[in-house]
Amino acid sequence: MNKKIMGSLIAATAILTTSSFAADAKTPEKDGFSFKIHDNLRYEGVEQNNALKDATALTNRFLFGTKYKSGAFSAYAELINISALDNGYSDGVAGNGNDNEYSLVLDPEQTRMTQAKLMYKGKDFGAVVGRDMYTLDDHRFVGHVFWRQMPQTFDLAALCYKGVEGLKVKAAYVYGRHQVGYYNNIWGTHNLNSTYNLSTKTNSILLNANYKINKNHTVVAYNYQIAENANTQGTDTIGGYAEGSFGDFGYKLEFATQGRATRKTSDQTATTKINDSSYSNIELSYKLSGVKFIAAQETLGGDGKTAFQTPWATLHKFNGWSDQFLGGTPANGLVDTSFAAVYKKKGL
Repeated sequence: MNKKIMGSLIAATAILTTSSFAADAKTPEKDGFSFKIHDNLRYEGVEQNNALKDATALTNRFLFGTKYKSGAFSAYAELINISALDNGYSDGVAGNGNDNEYSLVLDPEQTRMTQAKLMYKGKDFGAVVGRDMYTLDDHRFVGHVFWRQMPQTFDLAALCYKGVEGLKVKAAYVYGRHQVGYYNNIWGTHNLNSTYNLSTKTNSILLNANYKINKNHTVVAYNYQIAENANTQGTDTIGGYAEGSFGDFGYKLEFATQGRATRKTSDQTATTKINDSSYSNIELSYKLSGVKFIAAQETLGGDGKTAFQTPWATLHKFNGWSDQFLGGTPANGLVDTSFAAVYKKKGL
């Protein structure tokens, strides 16, 4: 039986944030050491129409980061600790208690080295090697999932080139993934239940090209080759989108196709076989007297056996805060239709 969320209350409050290296173009970052401290207290309550008790999770995230910069080169290291102040919830970690008693809130207690990277930033070329909070576009395919207390980060080698006017090209080889809910701390990897026991090793390639035609129109093309292994079904995704505006009328038109992965992490292959599927996203907007009206429809195709998947996405941003699709897109696919009205006062 599907578990249906009947209601949830979620509140996240940053109570302390201090950072000395959020520089802009007018204030270039200085050489030397800088530090970042951040603390986030978060409450989440979950009610479900099943036999599980309602969950109440009060957790705290403490982040410490330090950076050293010398000219175009820099290094950054970041550590995050998650502690539970109220553990009336199942955190997804087998053996931690409350496994079959409370509803799931995927914020297990842990301490993790979330970032540790070397960087180069030149006029037209940039590079990063190490563990990074790497994201692409609107996080639909590659995101940090910072909705949860512990972010998703990647072990990678990535390049960025913008030597051609209007063009930005990104390429990354990803050899490790540290996802939300994976209880992988600085002292080792701990057991999870089977739903979230996904390998951190991968052998994937991410390619993304963004071309700004003019100030009103942009086109993007991408190819994401997520490798498969015994625990995860990889995919090859090729697609692109165009977005922009004609006066007060705005648009975003996106389409992608997906097939089984051509890359593997090991000799073992996933037990689930996928069929070819497609993805589309149409978003139209109109500005009227300071209000922006938005209508959108996103479709992830499915044939009843397998469906279009985005396993590295910031999923709650697209498919709901209740996180009902953490296990993937339903086999019959998924269609999200939304309407919104946004008001923004000039000067804000």
